Amino acid sequence: MAAAELVASDEFAAFMARHYPGRPHPKAVVAQEVNTLDGEAMGMFISRPLTRGLPLAETIAEIHEQGGLVNIPHAFARIAHRRPRLEFMERYADQIDIVEVYNARNVLSGDDKLALDFARRHGLGRSAGSDGHLRNEIGRGFVIMEGFDGPASFLASLKEAVAGGRKTPPLVPLVTWLRSLRAALADMRLQYKLTGRP
Repeated sequence: MAAAELVASDEFAAFMARHYPGRPHPKAVVAQEVNTLDGEAMGMFISRPLTRGLPLAETIAEIHEQGGLVNIPHAFARIAHRRPRLEFMERYADQIDIVEVYNARNVLSGDDKLALDFARRHGLGRSAGSDGHLRNEIGRGFVIMEGFDGPASFLASLKEAVAGGRKTPPLVPLVTWLRSLRAALADMRLQYKLTGRP
């Protein structure tokens, strides 16, 4: 939220004009990825933190109550991601706004294709994520889209967006996981407590 305030400030506009004349002014979208009882979800254009550990339906309602957009990250990843089960994706398809159709850490490219097919079938926005845990992973996932001035135009633009990027080498997520093994195990225990499954 502090970053969004900074990007919207007159001081930042002056900095951009001085150092990057002629470039469009960057925009910051406040978002949070959160564990639900039914897998991870992301709220975009939110104004306050989301509650962890709620059922997916309640998380969706909390995001929409803030005027935000519901984005489901790595929705069909079969390896190392907390994704909602397919039954939840289908059940709440009319309440989901965006699906991540490219994740740089998805090892199996077919997972991205399943997400893209789902987004097309339900007329949803398409996002991409670097899922970067290390500095050299940042920027590996990107979306080419038209400009926007708020949630409605952002979503409309994402429905026509082109998502893509460069995949992270498969060993990198494993190394990341091993480097923070204690935290990873604690996170797995919390996930099991919240969802009843790893």
